Amino acid sequence: MAKQGLSYYQAETDRFQDIKIKRLKKKYGCEGYAVYTYIENEIYRNNGCFIKATDDIIFDIAEYWAIDEEQVETIINFCADIDIFDSITWKSRQVLTSERIQQKYVSVCKHAHKAIILPEEIRLIDIQTEQVRRPVTLPLFSEDNQPEPATGTPHYGQPRLLEHDITAQPEPAKEPTQSSPISVPQNPDFANIREISRKTRTESDKRKENKTNSSSIPLTNPVPDLKEEAEKLLSSLQKRQLAVSQSPKPENEDEKAPKRNETGLLQQLGMLNIPPNQMREICQLCRYGEIGHPVWTLFDEIRRSRGRITMPGLFIISRLKQLRQSAGTNQKAV
Repeated sequence: MAKQGLSYYQAETDRFQDIKIKRLKKKYGCEGYAVYTYIENEIYRNNGCFIKATDDIIFDIAEYWAIDEEQVETIINFCADIDIFDSITWKSRQVLTSERIQQKYVSVCKHAHKAIILPEEIRLIDIQTEQVRRPVTLPLFSEDNQPEPATGTPHYGQPRLLEHDITAQPEPAKEPTQSSPISVPQNPDFANIREISRKTRTESDKRKENKTNSSSIPLTNPVPDLKEEAEKLLSSLQKRQLAVSQSPKPENEDEKAPKRNETGLLQQLGMLNIPPNQMREICQLCRYGEIGHPVWTLFDEIRRSRGRITMPGLFIISRLKQLRQSAGTNQKAV
């Protein structure tokens, strides 16, 4: 039976510059980063891109790093809150994964011609659009130090003579011997062949350079424009924050805020085996489990159907969009 997990995985050199890793390190120190790296290694080793955080897994992590199991669960919850791991798959299915982990897993499988095993209920990416990242090989020799052919003596660092250069070189004129009174006249064209060839190659190089410069993208410097736009955006955001901070807040602001049951909502969606992308859309449509929202009645309707509703996620999304449109129509009529 083929191994489902990976024997190795890539680690980015700039992972310590990730703001999420910095927050984890600041909150829980070396213990937090140790728990995260252990889980990431077990994800790639076991299933390739996900792992079910059972009690045995949490015990193994706590036993390996000599910390409490409650501390391990606290660190995992924090990692889900700051989006190191996907929060919906963790809260609804106790599964640890992320888009970055799944992208790396798919890339390695495609490069190694390995079967991709990624369950639909926890899939966070589109497998068809993922591209294989192949390593870039560096040349062993520079253009000036290319190895010469087998014939002849190699001269590194010197330009190689082309075939037409060799044929164009004149043979040296034989000096007349004393026994032969006939003198060989020197042809002035022979003396200028090298100079003419050099000029021809120089003109050809200039034409190639002009052609390259004309076809290339004109060198512009958009940095000042981007910098100016960024400064304007930052200034407007600062003014908006200042206006919000100076505006008076109502005394009973907390009492007016709607109450939500996000945990209960995720549990209901998980029991219906709804994919994570549909879970996110449902959470946005029902304002993250607002108490009294019509989404709670839809769960009862699905249970009463006794399996007739085969795609509950799409059913809930369709009903919630219809309710939103009808509410907007009623407001316009008023």
